[in-house]
Amino acid sequence: MPRDANDRQREQHYEVLMRLAKSKSWGHGNLQASLGEVTEAGSHTMGIDRVNVWLFETNPTRIRCIEHYDRKSGEHASSGVEIAAADYPNYFKALLAERTIVADDAHTDPRTREFSKGYLDVHGISSMLDAPLHAGGDVIGIVCYEHVGPPRRWTAAEQQFAASLADLAALAIETSERKQAEVAARRSDERTRAIITNALDAIVIADDNGIVIDWNPRAEHVFGWTYDEVLGKTLYETVIPERYHAEHREGMANYLATGVGRILNRRVEITARHKNGREFPVELAISPVKIGDTLIFSAFVRDITDRIRAEEEVRALNVELEDRVKKRTAELSDAVHEKEALLQKLQASSVELVDRLCEVERKSAVIRNDLERAQVIQRALLPSRPPRLDGVHVDTLYRPGMSVGGDLYDITALDDGRIVFYVADAAGHGVAAAMLSVLFKQRLQMSDDRGRTLAPAQVLRQVNTQIFDDVLSQGLFLTVSYMVFDPTTREMRLASAGHTPVVLRRANGECVLLERTGPALGLVEDTTFTEHRITLGRGDRMLLYTDGLADGLEPGASETFNLLVSALTGDAREGPIRLRRLYDDAERRANEANNEAGRDDVTLLMIEANDGPSTFDNDEMAVPHPEAVPTDEPRRTLWMAEGEYETHVAVRGSGTWMQCETFRRIAQSSLDNGKQLTVDLAECTHLDSSFLGTLHEMVANHPEAKTPVRSPCDAVRALFVELGLDRVLSAVDDERVEPPCDPVPVTQETPVRDSQHRLLRAHEILSELSDENRDQFLGVVEALRAELRNEN
Repeated sequence: MPRDANDRQREQHYEVLMRLAKSKSWGHGNLQASLGEVTEAGSHTMGIDRVNVWLFETNPTRIRCIEHYDRKSGEHASSGVEIAAADYPNYFKALLAERTIVADDAHTDPRTREFSKGYLDVHGISSMLDAPLHAGGDVIGIVCYEHVGPPRRWTAAEQQFAASLADLAALAIETSERKQAEVAARRSDERTRAIITNALDAIVIADDNGIVIDWNPRAEHVFGWTYDEVLGKTLYETVIPERYHAEHREGMANYLATGVGRILNRRVEITARHKNGREFPVELAISPVKIGDTLIFSAFVRDITDRIRAEEEVRALNVELEDRVKKRTAELSDAVHEKEALLQKLQASSVELVDRLCEVERKSAVIRNDLERAQVIQRALLPSRPPRLDGVHVDTLYRPGMSVGGDLYDITALDDGRIVFYVADAAGHGVAAAMLSVLFKQRLQMSDDRGRTLAPAQVLRQVNTQIFDDVLSQGLFLTVSYMVFDPTTREMRLASAGHTPVVLRRANGECVLLERTGPALGLVEDTTFTEHRITLGRGDRMLLYTDGLADGLEPGASETFNLLVSALTGDAREGPIRLRRLYDDAERRANEANNEAGRDDVTLLMIEANDGPSTFDNDEMAVPHPEAVPTDEPRRTLWMAEGEYETHVAVRGSGTWMQCETFRRIAQSSLDNGKQLTVDLAECTHLDSSFLGTLHEMVANHPEAKTPVRSPCDAVRALFVELGLDRVLSAVDDERVEPPCDPVPVTQETPVRDSQHRLLRAHEILSELSDENRDQFLGVVEALRAELRNEN
C-alpha cells in the first residue's frame, strides 16, 4: 500500500480510537454498550463482516462468546457459545503465547485450521485476526475479527488497530467489574446498616480508646442515650458504672499488649448503667474486629432484667413447692395407715371369697370332665379304620375346633357293592353341635328294608323330615354332602344339603365345583333334593370339606378355589400330606384372626378313582385349641335398643355360636311381649352356622311378626342363599331405620347346668344307637346322672 494510503488508514484508526475513548458508556460501566461500540467500530473501519468478543472462564481452558456483531444485519448478540482447549489445542496455545493471531488463510494456518470444518466453512470465513484482552498482566480473552469472502492479507496498521481496540475492550471490562464491585460494596454497607438498625439486641461499637463510634436504635432504648448524644463519648461516661472503670481499663490494656481478653468472644452477665443513673443487669458479648490497621470492638447487649426477675420468682415457687410436697407426704403417710386398716378388714372377709372361688373351680372341673367324656363319644362316631374299597381309595383328616365338634364323616361299603361317602357339618360348636351330629347319624338310613341302596336325594329328604321335627324349635341345622359310588359302572351320585361345594378334578387337569342341590337339613320341613351324576375316570379326584377350612377367606373367592385344587394335584401317595397342609393353613388363619368363637371344626375327605391304600387321620392325640381368652375390654357383638313398641337388635362384626342363646332369648322375649323385632345387620361382617340357624328359627316360627332383617352385606346375603334360608331372604329389607334409642352392648351368659344337661342328652342318644354303644357308654351316662342329682 502506498505510504500516503497507510498514513490515511492510521489517521482513520486514530480518530476511531479517540471517539471511542470519549464515549459516555465507558464512564458508566455499561459493559455491553462499550463492547458493542468496539465490535461495531472494528467491523466498519476495517470492512469486516463478523467481530466477536470472547472471555476465558475461571481457567484458560475454555472461552465463551459474550459479544457478537454482524455487519450485514447490523445486530449485536451475546450468544454464550463456548469452545474448549481440549477440542482446539493449537489455537489455545497460540492465544496464550502471542500478542495477536494473524491468519491470512485461516483454513491452512496451523493455529486456526482446527476451525475449518464445522465453523469457517459454515460461515464462509477465509481470514481471521485475533487480538488478546489483557488485565493485570494476564490474558482474559480475545477480540476476533472474521473476514468473509476471498482471503485477505492483514496489514500492520490493521493489526495495530485490532490490538488497540482489544485494549479498549479490556478497559471496558475492568471498568464494569470495578463499578459492580462498588455497587456490591455499597449494598453490603446498606445491608449491614439495616441489620444493625433493626437488631433486637443493643449494638455498641467503640474504638480501642473506648470511644463510641456506632450506636443502634435498640441501644437508645436500653441505655436512654440517643445516637447524637452518645457519639464521640467514652463508655465510661455513658454505660459502664464508675466502680468498674479501673477494671475495664486494665482489661483493655492487657488485651492490647497480649491479645488476650477475659470477657472477649463469649457471653457474660454484668451490670450496666442507664442515662438516668439506674443500674441494671445485661447479657454482653464483645468481639474485637481488625479493619486494616484499626481495631474496633463490637458489643451485643441484651437487658435481662425480666429474666432475672423470673428466675427469682421460680426460686420462690420452688421453695413453696417443697413445702407443699412435705405437707402432701405427711397426708399420704396418714392415708397409708388408713389403707392398712382397710386391708385388715378385707382380710377378715376373705374366707367367704375363697369359698366362692373353690365353688367356681369345682364347677369348672365338672365342665372339663363333661367335655372330656363328650370327646370320647364324638370320636366314637367316626370310622376307626378304612373299609375295603373297590375302584377307589380315600384319604381323610378330622380336627375338632374344641374338645367336641359338629363335624362328622363316614365311608361305608354296602352289601350290594356300592360305597357311601358323606361329610356333615352341624351348626355351631361344642356340645350342641355334637348332639346334632349324633341325631343325624341315628336318623341316617342308607338302604331300604330289602337291602337296596337308597339314592342320595332320597336319603337326605328322609333324614331332613326326621331332623326338622326334632331341632327346628332350637334353631339348629346341619349341612351334608352325601355320595354313592357304583364300582361296576363307575358312576358317582351326589346330593348336597346346603354344604360347601365338592371339588372335582379330572385326570386331565379340568376342575369343576359341584354346588349344593338343596337347603341345609332342619330348615325346611318339606323339601326335595336334586343330584349330580358323574362318571369317574381313572385318576379323577374329588374333595369334600367343611366350612372351617375356608375361615378367613372370602366365600367363592379364587383364592379358596386355587387352594382346594392344589390339594387334588400331585402324587397320590402324598394325599395325606396335602390334606395336612390344607389344615395347617386353616389353623394359621384361625390363630391370626383370634376371634372370640375359637377355631371351627375342619373335616377333609379326598377320593381318588384308583385302587390303592386308604388313610384315616382322626388325630387321636391332638390337643384341641382352647377358647379365646377375653380381653379386659371384649368387643361387643350384640347391641340392643328397646322402645315401648319395638326391640332393635344389631349384630356388629362376626356373629357366632357364643351369642346365639342370648340373641334367641332377647328375640323371643320381644315377640312374646308383642313388640316389633328388627334385626340390624348393617355392621355385620359374618354369621356362623349356629347364628344363621337361630336367625332362621326366629323368622320361620313367627311369620305373623314379619321380622325385618335390615341391610345384610353381600357376604352375609350369600350365606343365606348358600344354605337355602328362603324365609330369611324374604324378610330382608335394605332400608335403614333408626333405632328407638341409643343401642347398648349386651352381655351373654352360659349356665353350667345347661351344659351338663346337653352332655347327658348326647350320651343317652349315643347309647341308643346299638348294644355295643350301650355297654360302652353306660358308665358315662350313670356318672352324669349322678352328678346332676348331687347338684340338686
